[in-house]
Amino acid sequence: MASRTVKAKAKRKPAPAVKRTRRLLPALAGLDADVLARATLNGAKVDIALVEAIVSIGRDLAIDKANVLRLALHDPDAEIFRSDLLAGQIDLNLAAGGRWRMDRSRDIGSVAVDGDTTTLELWCIASAALRGQTKTMRRATSTTSFGAFVRYLAREVSADVDLRVVCPDPGQAIPQETTATSSKGTKTTPPGFGGGAAARLTIKGARASTEQLRNAAQVLQIAREKNAPAKATKALVAACIVESLFRNMSGGDRDSKGILQLRTGIWGEANARSIDRSVEMFLTKGFTGKGGAIALARKNPGWSAGRIAQAVQGSAYPSRYDQYGQEADRIIAAWRGSGTAGAGGTQTAQLPSAWRRGTSDGAESSWTALDREARRLGRRRFVALPWAPEPRLVIASDQQLIQAQPHHTLRGLDDPLLSARPSIRLDGIKRATTVDLEVLKAPWLAPPGAVVEFIGAGLIDGPWEVAALADDTGAATARVQLQQPTTKVEAAPATSSAAKGTTTKAKATSSAPGRRNVTDPLTSLRGSPRGVIEEIVLPIARACGISVTAASVAAANARHGPTVNGTRSDHQGPPNVAWAADMSNGGSPTPQMDRLARTIARVFGIPWTGAGLVSVTRWGYRFQLIYRADDHYDHVHFGARRVR
Repeated sequence: MASRTVKAKAKRKPAPAVKRTRRLLPALAGLDADVLARATLNGAKVDIALVEAIVSIGRDLAIDKANVLRLALHDPDAEIFRSDLLAGQIDLNLAAGGRWRMDRSRDIGSVAVDGDTTTLELWCIASAALRGQTKTMRRATSTTSFGAFVRYLAREVSADVDLRVVCPDPGQAIPQETTATSSKGTKTTPPGFGGGAAARLTIKGARASTEQLRNAAQVLQIAREKNAPAKATKALVAACIVESLFRNMSGGDRDSKGILQLRTGIWGEANARSIDRSVEMFLTKGFTGKGGAIALARKNPGWSAGRIAQAVQGSAYPSRYDQYGQEADRIIAAWRGSGTAGAGGTQTAQLPSAWRRGTSDGAESSWTALDREARRLGRRRFVALPWAPEPRLVIASDQQLIQAQPHHTLRGLDDPLLSARPSIRLDGIKRATTVDLEVLKAPWLAPPGAVVEFIGAGLIDGPWEVAALADDTGAATARVQLQQPTTKVEAAPATSSAAKGTTTKAKATSSAPGRRNVTDPLTSLRGSPRGVIEEIVLPIARACGISVTAASVAAANARHGPTVNGTRSDHQGPPNVAWAADMSNGGSPTPQMDRLARTIARVFGIPWTGAGLVSVTRWGYRFQLIYRADDHYDHVHFGARRVR
């Protein structure tokens, strides 16, 4: 009996640590050459036991959510899952692989267990630090620009991360709030309705309470900020009457919650219980796949408000929304933003709204507040991570992003940067909406938010926005998703100030891409010239079929002398100033060397005609490509030198 017990235990024993370490070291080295020596966890060197447990490391980068590092750990006895390590904040610094954080108490990152594997999902430090700031604040738009507001929030996290802000001028009028004035002076009225109007309002026939009017004012303010047409606003108010009586309900039918009774299993509890988020989704996205109320109202001018509400909500009782149309009209007319006088001689005036962190639903983080305020202006909020000296907090419209110069120009469906033909999704017959790419990871320099342009590829020709990028440690390729712009910055309507008797016209921002003359805020490289050669150029050479390593380049450079005219060659370094590689697989030009020269030129933006010596200055470097010229017929030369 004892021998059988010992045998059973032996079967469950995990593989020896030495074998696991030997198997995983090459994968870890693929993330960063010195990851084991330089990686730290909560400020201390990563424990070797944790390193030996690593199964895989991957990244998911996107422009519609936080950037995530996936760390899969071999954990057959759930020791890591049950350890104190996961109870608090985890800060993982992978040097060139970036800085990452998980803190479950602040809803930053996550933990998942699947059999013997425990997977940690950590956020990039920039997004995590912004999520950690939750103190309520407001800044008047009359004294603080949107860019200044964004930079203020970025400075708050400067102790954690040096965060550069990229926030082009909005180029449009700021949405307005309304303030009531009387003979005794100016004051704000939290419910949003004059006293006399409030006393006469009903919701499903019953007198409206203060809570209901406060929620109605918040709903109508969001509709005003989104420039919702009158019929879309009426559809929204009718939906709130029918679904919840303008109460932010904690329950409902099945798992429905909130002012619009969203299914939490589908839309999440945070969206369902947030008046701001659920109302914005009603207006801009909808819940049935047919679109939001704003687009439906503009596309279908003959529809009633109730039909629009039904198309957005998908109710089992489609006729109920129009039954409360007259009540919705009275609520909208009584709201102080209607421009009518309330009881007691109260008048209304429109004043600039405030940028804020925190809503009537409660506290919110800087990460969430920036997303809400960005959407208010028709923009995206995201952190641009790779290939930059520091992360960038970018807040820009799709049109501002798509107008940038392309990071890569892909010529046809068989471009050297592609490891496989793209997967294309068509909306209808002719319009392509998304393109999925499998690309060579090392030479790919376009992070989410950057622009990629197709030429000679048929239906997908033109500029595309990089929406997402995913890669795994040790893999030679990465997965990239491209998309057409989805958000548009529209001209806000003329706004008036009753107090001053003036009218201001909003400046329209064109949604057409037009000529791409906007400076690209995302393009950059990091590291020394030697790092550029070893991390980008040499993997391209190997992918093109030319065997070359960092060690062989270093050995060749150690033997190299000055240039033919006596100046210091890039081969001679020092590597933090200049570095170069000569790459060859024959004594004369070969198809592999031809492809290598074309690919390098494409990646670094070098105007290459197939032969010669060409130099360009980009991103703080001078890049030089020499091939099929003078004594460079038997190898491709590429050099990188820092410039001021």
